[in-house]
Amino acid sequence: MLDFTPTDEQRMIADTMAQVLADHGLPAPVSPDRATLWQAVAGLGMAGLPFAEAQGGAGLGVADMVCALIEGGRFGADLPMLSSALLPALCLRHAGADALPGDTVAALVAGRVTLGAAIDDAPLAPLCVRAAAGGVRLTGRKVACLGADMAAAHLVVGDAAVFLVPADVPGLTSAPCTLVDGRAAGELQFDDVVLPDRARIGDADLAALLRDAGSLALAADALGAMERINAMTLEHLKTRRQFGRPIGNFQVLQHRMVDMVHETEHLKSLVQLAAAECDTGRGDDGAKRRARAVSRLRRHIATRIRPAAASAIQLHGGIGMTEDYVLGALVKRVLVANMLFGTADDHAARLRRFLAAETAPADSALQGPKPEGY
Repeated sequence: MLDFTPTDEQRMIADTMAQVLADHGLPAPVSPDRATLWQAVAGLGMAGLPFAEAQGGAGLGVADMVCALIEGGRFGADLPMLSSALLPALCLRHAGADALPGDTVAALVAGRVTLGAAIDDAPLAPLCVRAAAGGVRLTGRKVACLGADMAAAHLVVGDAAVFLVPADVPGLTSAPCTLVDGRAAGELQFDDVVLPDRARIGDADLAALLRDAGSLALAADALGAMERINAMTLEHLKTRRQFGRPIGNFQVLQHRMVDMVHETEHLKSLVQLAAAECDTGRGDDGAKRRARAVSRLRRHIATRIRPAAASAIQLHGGIGMTEDYVLGALVKRVLVANMLFGTADDHAARLRRFLAAETAPADSALQGPKPEGY
């Protein structure tokens, strides 16, 4: 049985993140300067958490990094922790220490440079990878690339490979955009971008891992957001009065509050399980367990957490709809966790494939041999 009790180190990570984000005035409807905030976070060692000690990091795992990501969601911070810490560290762990240039790794650990995470393809212009003289040629478009607006290079995830693409390479155009929750991102247009072979840092297995890690990071962010949403909603139910008493005295509202907390606790368990699978999963079996855990997590966000976040808006009434109240920004972070790195239908289809693969041999055994000529 897995033990998800936080370690002393994980509590320290969460407390440190919470303190530095609170010191910068978060949560707030408008985020402070991102570069300044990232320097403050990196200065406390948060950027180096998942990197190996030999690379100047803390040598911690995905489960430890999740503690920092949860606090980022709780405080509504716009930080490149996924693109500039978790994903590059996983590249180094699974593709070898020379997957990224040494000076780039040192700068990432220190927070001096950041990377973008280009994972989702544009529906009508998916990334196309073709052979070129001495390397590869990329065409297509990537959307909602987290961290792309301030990145020195991008981790570009294709169907069968992962590339490190400098931001100033000829043929690459980056257009800044803003996600629905206010986080900065970018859209990358690849017009015959030619890269040397050394730009390919991983294969299809690494690409699948980075997609799953991206989903996990967004889910951890949504978990932190939901925990603050629940705390705000509970406080509102205790203080808002109607008909001469707090509205929290009405049983139907108590039931809805309990449902919100219950679904959030379920989300926490799924996040911890997916993080453990990302840390320990090796080989085909490990990849399947990780993929199953991540897709279960994403389905829970789509079917349970989104309605729970909507309940918070309803329980707050009119104030929950105002732009100046931080609740709306936190709810939007939950929506983003359901939008990127595969839709809810994509993850449901992946779960169905796993189920079909597991039940097919048993069904065949029950049916017995097929008649001759069948």
